[in-house]
Amino acid sequence: MLRQLWRLTRPVPAAGPNALAVTIYEHPHGVVHAEESGFEGVACVDDTARLLTVLSQVWSSTKIDWVGRWARGLLDFVLWMQEPDGSWLNFIHDWDGDKNRDGITSRPGQNFWLARGILGAQLAGVTLDDDRAFEAHRRGLTAAAAQRAEPDVRALHILAALREG
Repeated sequence: MLRQLWRLTRPVPAAGPNALAVTIYEHPHGVVHAEESGFEGVACVDDTARLLTVLSQVWSSTKIDWVGRWARGLLDFVLWMQEPDGSWLNFIHDWDGDKNRDGITSRPGQNFWLARGILGAQLAGVTLDDDRAFEAHRRGLTAAAAQRAEPDVRALHILAALREG
């Protein structure tokens, strides 16, 4: 499984020299871009933060060097996609890092990518001992608490808040 996820991981230099994100979809004939509501992009925080969570757990148990480097690269992307108010954009349009600020599945707000960004940042902060991730987690929780959210999204916020200590 990790081999396939690595194969789907690409650099995003605009997010930092080591930043990485995960391609959205892949089929036997190659990568397919997200287009359910018009062109969304090539990579998103939602998927990248999920992989960051997994790799943070693997790193915590194994301390394997390449796992730590991979997780830190994903963290760089997740942090770069966070807005000043603590919310997250979801998609980048291309591998040059053009952020999708207008798509309905990319705009900041009460959504899964906010919740997954918070969770990924929290676990990465603990396992990678990264103060930037702790700050992103805190700002994300503040953004999450500021507005009403659907129950399934709010459940992820609660999980992130419970992990805080």
